[in-house]
Amino acid sequence: MGKLSDRAEIASAAEFLLSRAQKRPELLGADVLYVFTKSYSLSLIDGVPEVLTSGVSGGISLRCVARDGRQGIATGNDFSLPALADLFDWSCANCLASEKDESVSLFAGPICNDDESLGLFDRELEGMGPDYGMDVCVRMYEIARERDPKVLSVRSSSWSHGIGESYYASTEGVSAWKSGTTASCGVSVVLRDGDAFEMSGYGKSERFASALDPDGTARLAVDKTLRVLGGRPLPTGKYSLLLEPEVSASIVDEIGGMFCSSEVHKGRSLMEGRIGQTVAGPITLVD
Repeated sequence: MGKLSDRAEIASAAEFLLSRAQKRPELLGADVLYVFTKSYSLSLIDGVPEVLTSGVSGGISLRCVARDGRQGIATGNDFSLPALADLFDWSCANCLASEKDESVSLFAGPICNDDESLGLFDRELEGMGPDYGMDVCVRMYEIARERDPKVLSVRSSSWSHGIGESYYASTEGVSAWKSGTTASCGVSVVLRDGDAFEMSGYGKSERFASALDPDGTARLAVDKTLRVLGGRPLPTGKYSLLLEPEVSASIVDEIGGMFCSSEVHKGRSLMEGRIGQTVAGPITLVD
């Protein structure tokens, strides 16, 4: 997938922007965020390529913060000095034209984990080419198709992976890099048993390619769909419910935002006005 960023070049660009902010007395300071990503994805329908995408994106953003809480952001992807100077001028102008907000400040640290200790980067993915994804998708398609005679169609066998890194620095003296990778594979199938049809599947995402099991994913996609093929609705009533880990995680993901303090204080949560009140029975979540 190619090389990552020249970290020395990015740090130099950030230093140039922050030094300009430090020379403006009306500013409390500024911070910089650089983000770079490369991604690849492939999807087959019944063994035939349907979607093949790859892309690279990157840019640097500068936020200027005034002493009265006004702030302004500008973003660009040209790292020449004239372009960076324009980026600062736009950020500063946006800042001085914005509304005051006394709650705005700059993070002063400390940063608890460095880039290496987070352990989120898979070197194998950095050099992985498109042939690997094609081989995985074809193999998952063949395994799913042959798993059970009720398999009518392998609607999708897919693979994707990406690498990315970010850099944060501020006039408060805080600076840190973070890099990470992701890889995912998935299969969806259509099963038929007489007049009954069912479409379902299974997929998984991990930080490291070695943590994925594409063959097992294909088999599980078919097996999970077989469990619900020909299923019938239950009468309305109270039932003891046993949820799979993936289902539990999806539920937590859907409702988790309601409990974020920022959402509550901004009036965008059903929990508004409920701070300090019990809203559910004892719940224990274990990751």
